[in-house]
Amino acid sequence: MSDSALLELDGLHAYYGQSYVLQGVTLKVPHGAIVALMGRNGVGKSTTLKSVFGIVKPRRGRVLFDGSDLAGAPTHMIARRGIALVPEDRRIFSSLSVAENILLAAGGRRDAIEEALQWFPSLKAYLARPGDRLSGGEQQMLAIARALVAQPRLVLIDEPLEGLAPIIAEHIEQALDALRGRMTVLLVEQNLKWLLSVADYHYVMDHGRIVHHGDSDWLRAHPELIEQYLGVAA
Repeated sequence: MSDSALLELDGLHAYYGQSYVLQGVTLKVPHGAIVALMGRNGVGKSTTLKSVFGIVKPRRGRVLFDGSDLAGAPTHMIARRGIALVPEDRRIFSSLSVAENILLAAGGRRDAIEEALQWFPSLKAYLARPGDRLSGGEQQMLAIARALVAQPRLVLIDEPLEGLAPIIAEHIEQALDALRGRMTVLLVEQNLKWLLSVADYHYVMDHGRIVHHGDSDWLRAHPELIEQYLGVAA
């Protein structure tokens, strides 16, 4: 993997109250790459994303974004630097239409709707529909589109496929393939087969630490690690 990192976590430690969640997380996300953070539930994957975005304040360590340390910075400042988060609960504005959700994220930029439809053409049929009348899959596509039209340099995506139909996974994979090399992505997901085809590089977490890392070919060649740390058969 290239050493030209847009995002680098260096010895990141974070707590929830007295609970020691991140225990020295170190990883790199190169410019234009799609990098996966994988592991069982509760090992610190989502906390890692939240620490990058400033929702969880690291106790120690650095969050280097294009060379600047953002550890402990407020979320609004991190967003202005060009980082977007697609949270697991999506956070769609339920009283706004799909089009209004998109325009709000893009600061009113009029070409944002056309741009969003390039990523997810199927949203065209729902532009006038309120967010609370969308299916889970439609909400997930909107949540990702909303992040992309903000034109960030780095997108953090937390569990995009949870509970969704395979056709939605295909739509999201197509959008990420189109992004490759143009935008940088750090992705948390449980669907191993999907990740192996989508991500350029993988970090495996266990008990708040990075325990292994490599590309998809490396991961396929180590089925025992997949079963040990992900709890699934390779």
